[in-house]
Amino acid sequence: MRFNKIVKEASEQSHRNQIPTIYSTITVERLIEESSKYDVKLYAYEEQAKVSDYKSFGTVLENVTITDKILICIGPEGGFSPKEVEKLNDNGFQAIRLGPRILRTETAALYALASISYHFEELRCDS
Repeated sequence: MRFNKIVKEASEQSHRNQIPTIYSTITVERLIEESSKYDVKLYAYEEQAKVSDYKSFGTVLENVTITDKILICIGPEGGFSPKEVEKLNDNGFQAIRLGPRILRTETAALYALASISYHFEELRCDS
């Protein structure tokens, strides 16, 4: 897959010791099956950007350890359907917001990766 080559080359360029996995579009059912391999299961949910009592990505990352395997799900344009949200919630996923704005699908993934990098590589670098 073209994306895997791009991710590999970008990882090598930035001296990463692990190459992130990029999956093709899959059904929510398949996603739930795959999720058993992860310690932290999140999904970006645009409705979280519209409420005052929200779960921020930063707050969630404060409770994640550097050894935890994180699964972040980014929905399609238009977001997850109510039925998909219910299935994700029923299977241990946490809804998070990626800031106060609703991001495009392709931007949300980059935002999430940059936030994780910042949290673990910059905020904790002096710890």
